[in-house]
Amino acid sequence: MAYKSSIAAFVLLMSVAAVAGAAPVWTVNSLNTIGCDSNTTNFATTVTGASGVVPERFRTIVDAGGLRYMDEDAGIPATNGPYSWSLYTSSSGGPTTAAWPIPPNIPITVDFDFISGVGGRIIFSRRITLSQCNGGTITGDVVLIGGAAAGIPTLGEWSLLALGLLVMMAGGVVLRRRPRAIG
Repeated sequence: MAYKSSIAAFVLLMSVAAVAGAAPVWTVNSLNTIGCDSNTTNFATTVTGASGVVPERFRTIVDAGGLRYMDEDAGIPATNGPYSWSLYTSSSGGPTTAAWPIPPNIPITVDFDFISGVGGRIIFSRRITLSQCNGGTITGDVVLIGGAAAGIPTLGEWSLLALGLLVMMAGGVVLRRRPRAIG
């Protein structure tokens, strides 16, 4: 009976861990405007899967020609829904190494990230590549961390700890039920 209870608890824990370990997803729907100056490139985006419990925060990084033009921690918790997202001068998430405008005719990468709390680890990252800022287009859209596109399910630290404790309890039940040799 205790063995069946352990199996039921394991299935329940795995279900809870899968939901708790899921990260929000930030989708880029379209490139609305594009330009080389601060505040001239704008995207239509959508956020899904934000928990409202974990303080997931927006972070945007813009690199071009080996230089960083934007590293923003937006300072607001992520909520589900549509967003209009512009690229502009900001170093609230980390240092930048260049000043706007971005030089024409060079590829640009834009990382749309969610971080876990202030200065926390990245829990979701999508990289959009633009061909250039002067009349360019989106040439790449790749999920680097998290999301369904990553294809590899993961568990958070607390879920792994709970799973380890559950495995230890199940092992204890098996050892306790095993017949002992006499003599």
